[in-house]
Amino acid sequence: MNTESNPHFTEEISIEENLGEIGSATYPTHEEAHVEEIYYKTWSKEALLKAFQEAKTLPIVKGYKLANKLKSAIEEKIQEEKNLALEKFIAEGGEEDDFEYKGILLLAELDKELRSLKNKQKEYLNELNRQKQEHHQTRLKLLEKLRLLVDGHKDTTYKQIQDEWKIASPVPQEHNAALWASFHALSDRYYNNRNIDFELKQLDRKKNLEIKLEICQKAESLLQEPSINKSLETLNFLHREFKHTGPVTDEQKEAIWQRFKIASDAIYRRRDTFLQEKKAEYQQNLAKKKEILSKLEPFSEFSSESTDEWKKKVTEFETLIKEWAAIGFSGKEQEAKEIGKKYWDITKTFFKHKNDHYKKVFDFLQSNLKNKEALITRVEDLTNELDLEKAIKSVLELQKKWKEAGHVPFKQRDKIYERFKKACDAVFERKRSVEKEKEGEYENNLLLKQAICKQITSLDATVPDSFQNFKQLLSDWKKIGFVPKKDVGKLQIEYSAAVKGFIDNSKQNEDDKRKIKISLELEEIKSKPDAKLLLQKKESFLKGKIKSLQSEIDTLRNNLLFFARSKNADSLAKDVETKVQVIEMQIKNLNEELQLTKSA
Repeated sequence: MNTESNPHFTEEISIEENLGEIGSATYPTHEEAHVEEIYYKTWSKEALLKAFQEAKTLPIVKGYKLANKLKSAIEEKIQEEKNLALEKFIAEGGEEDDFEYKGILLLAELDKELRSLKNKQKEYLNELNRQKQEHHQTRLKLLEKLRLLVDGHKDTTYKQIQDEWKIASPVPQEHNAALWASFHALSDRYYNNRNIDFELKQLDRKKNLEIKLEICQKAESLLQEPSINKSLETLNFLHREFKHTGPVTDEQKEAIWQRFKIASDAIYRRRDTFLQEKKAEYQQNLAKKKEILSKLEPFSEFSSESTDEWKKKVTEFETLIKEWAAIGFSGKEQEAKEIGKKYWDITKTFFKHKNDHYKKVFDFLQSNLKNKEALITRVEDLTNELDLEKAIKSVLELQKKWKEAGHVPFKQRDKIYERFKKACDAVFERKRSVEKEKEGEYENNLLLKQAICKQITSLDATVPDSFQNFKQLLSDWKKIGFVPKKDVGKLQIEYSAAVKGFIDNSKQNEDDKRKIKISLELEEIKSKPDAKLLLQKKESFLKGKIKSLQSEIDTLRNNLLFFARSKNADSLAKDVETKVQVIEMQIKNLNEELQLTKSA
């Protein structure tokens, strides 16, 4: 059976592209083998770089094709890393114009290596074309030798011509069919014209049969090969071996060919099934991507002034694109390309809007930074302010403004806060130094006041001059300054007890005692934390009491006019006047107490 009549010898043997025709003399070299379609987007950058280096060790055509695919995948990974690094850089307060990414150097190196591979491929293909031209000329010469051999010249043997013919491969495709047709025709004439011993002829064909049976076994074993591409590549090689092996007997020729054809057809059916399964898988992947795309579309319209909302949306978006990447390849159909384009358009739009938002945030943070720098300058100027109390008050106001000024870029946050804190601390340190000096004075005042308390306690209230001494001690007490806060309460209790004890035992008139007690009460109030509020309440109470008593006087006098014509008018008038005098004395005392309270 003529092998050129088998349809499988002219169909493709790779999944994605035509590598050659098995049945004719046109066939691919090993370097032209198909590169299996792999979804490299799911690979890590490190795995892609490793595969790129390994691709350089493959046969040049296959290696260049694989390296080119890997370089595109690596470029996408580096672009993703660049985008993430840029986002982080901007989020941390950096300017986009100041951003530098070293991954670009890696791309430049990969481009250089890829150009080197391309040049090697070009040199290889040029050399291959040159060899094909040489092989063409060689085969023309071999055909001429075969014609001479058929015509009876014995300068060479058919076996030599056959071996040389096999070596002189491949040849330009346009000459391939004609060369093989001439070779087969001359070979048929040679075997028909040969006058050799029949047993030798049968032995030669028996040996060819053994070779072709072994080729059939190898073809049949390819059904167990996991890789479709590898099985097709090997089958391609076996077809070339089958074709170059000499003839077998006419009785065995059809059977051996059918066996080889059946094995080949099984491989092709497996290929077809694989392609159908892949097509179905791609359709499923495409449907999943459409579903994710419908979820991604609203993101291109998203807009917000809230950074927290942007962070939430970015997290949601990244979750969806991870789901997209995990789906895998969805084919090369036009619809798949359009879906992919929409995906990248949405992604670019969303991240552009996000970057615009963070640019606004950055500008806002920069404005806050300038405001805080101005506050720092004002605080630093206060470190030389002579009026310490004024400086302290100003610093406290500036600290409130600092809290209201808002956030600054993350990189400057700690640095600028430390500068502000240092300036504030410098002012407060001056206050602490002054207070430390005062603390010694307060301790001395405490000792003086404790001594006065002891002197008051030791006074004998029955001695005539004791009251003058007592008043002098009270005057001395008022002249002494502040004492430590921790001792104020205890000292005031000790002082009040001493004064009250003396007054209770004193023989002075009640008016003097009352005034002293009022002064003592006011001193107690002034020693309390809420002294101002308590004094205000007391003042309000006294005013109210005075007003109430004055109203009572008015009422009594009105009543007196009402009862003026009664028989007991004189007696009633006398009683009312007595009551009025008593109330007026109360008002006088209250007014004196009010004046003392106001002066406190």
